[in-house]
Amino acid sequence: MNIRLFTLEDLEKVRKLHELYFFEEFEFPNFVQEFLGSFIIEENNEIILVAGVRPIAELVAITDMSKSVKSRVIALKEATKVGMNICRHNGLDQLHCFVQGDKWARQVQTINFRPTKGKALVIDVG
Repeated sequence: MNIRLFTLEDLEKVRKLHELYFFEEFEFPNFVQEFLGSFIIEENNEIILVAGVRPIAELVAITDMSKSVKSRVIALKEATKVGMNICRHNGLDQLHCFVQGDKWARQVQTINFRPTKGKALVIDVG
């Protein structure tokens, strides 16, 4: 197997793979502009896999649970607005939050967070 950088010459082949196998699962990614790095793994000059590392933004919040529910909800809405502005300023098109429990998942969905497609998983690299 050979690993090499993704190039614009790969675009049409990669687009066809996406249309064949992943069209209904997710939009075609912009491997050139939205990723820290994109690469191809191929065998006998045929693409097996195309991948890229995309930065994602995560809203991390610590809340004083002794404050009123109303105050906490207002603060969460404001924090989300600020987080979205920071994302826009840095060229990111999504803001993620990872919550513990169904109660918090329902709460953040009231301010337009939505479940992701697929299940979020993580690997430590440091």
